[in-house]
Amino acid sequence: MKRLVSHWIRRALLGAFFALSLVVYGCHSTFFLSPHSNQPLPGDSQLMKGRLMSEEAVVLEVFVVRCPQGDPDLNTALWNDVDELAFPAPLRREMLANGIRAGVIGNQLPPTFLRILKTRDDENPSEIVTTVRLGDLSDSQHLFRRMICSRNGQRNEVNVSDVRSQATIFFKENGALGGETFHQAQGVLALRTQTCGDGSVKLEIFPEVQYGQQRQTFEYDAGAFKMTAARPKRSFDTLHSELNLRPGQFVVMTGLPNVEGNVGSFFFLNEEGENGAEQKMFCVRVLQTQHNEMFTSDGGLPMDPNSLSEEGPSEPDGEEDASEE
Repeated sequence: MKRLVSHWIRRALLGAFFALSLVVYGCHSTFFLSPHSNQPLPGDSQLMKGRLMSEEAVVLEVFVVRCPQGDPDLNTALWNDVDELAFPAPLRREMLANGIRAGVIGNQLPPTFLRILKTRDDENPSEIVTTVRLGDLSDSQHLFRRMICSRNGQRNEVNVSDVRSQATIFFKENGALGGETFHQAQGVLALRTQTCGDGSVKLEIFPEVQYGQQRQTFEYDAGAFKMTAARPKRSFDTLHSELNLRPGQFVVMTGLPNVEGNVGSFFFLNEEGENGAEQKMFCVRVLQTQHNEMFTSDGGLPMDPNSLSEEGPSEPDGEEDASEE
């Protein structure tokens, strides 16, 4: 009997030792696959970079650019290279009625867009598109740049305007004219993303005015209620936009010049800029998602200007229609 008990004890100890070995080996394997390491595993493709992101993760790049009010590049020349038809016709009409103009730019950036960003001062008329390392741009007096890592259903906010002690905003909703006065008001664009499984991303943009003092409130975000400190907000639901974008594409939005008192002027015009009246341009682009099919063999994003070599921009794919980018 003692011999039998001793046999089972030895087997139990061996089993425990084997299980501990697996745990230790597994821990070391997890360490080498840590996303904190910038080097790929030996023999593995850099496509592993895509797998390190969550299935729901989307990296957004946001720009808010300040220009002189009435700038000809921003209000005229730029829109020759912007696809405004990416927004449905009823939404475009609603935006224009409220003083907002918006569209989509493809993964290669027009010279006019680069002049607005102040990355170049001249233009070659024969040059249709060009590319720039946007990651090298730093925040300056005229440009604000921000990276956002979003997950499906998560709400992200971008403050577009400064806080105004009092603002009266006139708007048009479903054909009806209206107006409201807000105290301590600020224009905010709320962003929400949803990965589509094919490399594209559904991006939603919600224009709203936040005003008054912060209050404790319950908010539904990403499938759960949570308590947050937030200011009251007035959302403009008829200006809510929803677009499907590929990595590298930009959404561009600005206000109509020389129009005061409406939603667009509140968000995108500033009469008290340091150099006089200013007009703002809001840009957001999908920079990266989890899906490996968007990566090239060297691990870079083909639609990300940051991944280009020093030799210059690559030639655009002739099979794609620029109007659909």
